[in-house]
Amino acid sequence: MGQQNKQLIFKNRILKILFKNFLSGSANQKKIEINSSEFNKHISKFGYFILATGKKVLTRDFVLSKYRDKDKVEKAFNLVKNEMDVNRLRVHSQINTDAKLFVRFLTLIVHSETIRVMRKKDMFKKFTVKELMLVLKK
Repeated sequence: MGQQNKQLIFKNRILKILFKNFLSGSANQKKIEINSSEFNKHISKFGYFILATGKKVLTRDFVLSKYRDKDKVEKAFNLVKNEMDVNRLRVHSQINTDAKLFVRFLTLIVHSETIRVMRKKDMFKKFTVKELMLVLKK
């Protein structure tokens, strides 16, 4: 048996092991059925978090919530910096700097609230935030 045949047999065994809970059927029937409930249960666990601390009094839920809060703040700064084009303020006085930053801050609040409402109303199936803003702009 050649090396390629051994690799193919090995891959088929691996695939059968990995997907045995999700697929059923036979070669004789030429029909495969997907066990969607088992598949959805499995994919809901995708992703890994490894959070380490030297303090034993912190619970897993507390640390994870703080991590997610930090992630939200980082995404907000990324939004301000990249999507709102705030790399350079191009102003020459402190009052103009404060005014521009205040307007950008208000824009960030409106953007965050728009995302919250869109999630609540399940609108991301129909629009992106940019598409919604274009519709509202008309």
